[in-house]
Amino acid sequence: MTFFLFKIKKIGTIKHLKENNTTYKAHWWRAMSMSVALFIHAWVPSLLPTYASDKMNHNQESK
Repeated sequence: MTFFLFKIKKIGTIKHLKENNTTYKAHWWRAMSMSVALFIHAWVPSLLPTYASDKMNHNQESK
């Protein structure tokens, strides 16, 4: 059962990367940079107020 669930997750991951036309490494880096910015913003709202949304919107515009 565990192997079956692992395969489903892997297939979902591959599908997500293909839909977004990116590699695993590029996706990881982009997600990590946004998560760090959001963590900083959570503690000091005046810092990086639009960083993550700007990055997400830039991705939508390039499609």
